[in-house]
Amino acid sequence: MIPFKYHINQRKYYQRHFPSLLSLVILLLCGSSKLAISSFASITSGPSLGIQEKKEVVVTQYRDVALRIKDLGLKEERAHEFLKIITSVGGRLTGSPQAEKAVELTFSLMKELGLDQVRKEPVEVKRWVRGEREKARLLSSKLGEKDLAICALGNSVATPQGGLKAKVLEVQSFEALEAFKEKARGRIIFYNVALDRTLLDSFAAYGRAAQFRVRGASQAARVGAVASLTRSPNCLT
Repeated sequence: MIPFKYHINQRKYYQRHFPSLLSLVILLLCGSSKLAISSFASITSGPSLGIQEKKEVVVTQYRDVALRIKDLGLKEERAHEFLKIITSVGGRLTGSPQAEKAVELTFSLMKELGLDQVRKEPVEVKRWVRGEREKARLLSSKLGEKDLAICALGNSVATPQGGLKAKVLEVQSFEALEAFKEKARGRIIFYNVALDRTLLDSFAAYGRAAQFRVRGASQAARVGAVASLTRSPNCLT
């Protein structure tokens, strides 16, 4: 059994500004803004054509521009340079001061590249603030008592003030959770799924393991569980 305790006791609204999404894509993919600006400018001019013909021309021109931006981004490889600058502020949970700093850095980078349609727009979002340090302890007749290293995922709902204690149900998939839903009520669901390092597509491998971070809590609640724990995808044991 695990007395599982953490508290998220503050929720605030935070005013955040976002640069143009299109400009952000250009910033990450394109090493030189001159290509993007001149290419988009060329789309707006052309000979007089019928409506359908104009649509076909615009589609073709946009496709050509997108391919040129993609090729330039892959050749110059500046995306990692930009990403390193933007992520230098640390974790960027929505509404956090670090997220605001990342927006300011992105805005400045776009201006420095010479993009002429860069602007920030106010958006109101919920801000999640971590409470007390998370604690969990395994209580087992075979293993005895053992403290676990845990971290509450962003936007997690707080446990009761005194924490909670319940038996654990281990599953390796949402299908397994559904199959054992009668046993899941009142328990802590433990998603014991490691990253499959044999898959060549690392994004697919991470997605399979990380899906329990995204949907694990809601699926556990759906079958009446009181909490959920998700194995770290990079944990080998």
